Amino acid sequence: MRTLTIITLVLAIPCAAGMMMIGGNLAHLLFRSIADEAGIYLTVGGIAIVFYSLSTVTNAILQGINQMGKPVLHALIALVAHTLLLLLLLYVFRLCIFAVIVSYVLFSLTMSVLNLISIRKLTGYRMDPIRAVAMPAALSLPVV
Repeated sequence: MRTLTIITLVLAIPCAAGMMMIGGNLAHLLFRSIADEAGIYLTVGGIAIVFYSLSTVTNAILQGINQMGKPVLHALIALVAHTLLLLLLLYVFRLCIFAVIVSYVLFSLTMSVLNLISIRKLTGYRMDPIRAVAMPAALSLPVV
């Protein structure tokens, strides 16, 4: 379990950093007319790579320990939080498409956190933040 999460984050964090760094250039290559806006969206949305990768692995871990309903419940909770934030950002703050990107990141973050909490309660496993997050982030510093 520990190896799975660490390998996932070792791959996902540098990928997210790379996407955040080349987001502006990639947007300019693909969408010349709206390159500045699209670059910001790719940069902000790049962090979702980490959370979606982690939520996918933690979903598999929960299913592997015969807790099939937990990921579904967590997805429902994350969907409600995603929808509420999306409505708030769309109708109160009028953020348009940026609201979709921020709520997209919140959905994946919520799934990851809820899955990790369930795994800790069921198995006692605690993710070491130094080995799982700080070291892959340090690996991605040359990219940034």
